[in-house]
Amino acid sequence: MNAMSLEDERDITAVIVRYGTAIDTRDWGLFRSCFIDDFRGDYGQFGNWDSGEAFAATMQQMHE
Repeated sequence: MNAMSLEDERDITAVIVRYGTAIDTRDWGLFRSCFIDDFRGDYGQFGNWDSGEAFAATMQQMHE
């Protein structure tokens, strides 16, 4: 198994901070930037999404 590099850790931390900031500030463009176009999300009973755009739109709607 390959160890994660410091650069990988920095990149992951940056996305987590960006995600939290976006939710807190309701910055949906910033939130959308946290996910790749072909994002696949399975949040169980909460829902399933087939794109980052669809997930971001749902989160925006839920937080308004």
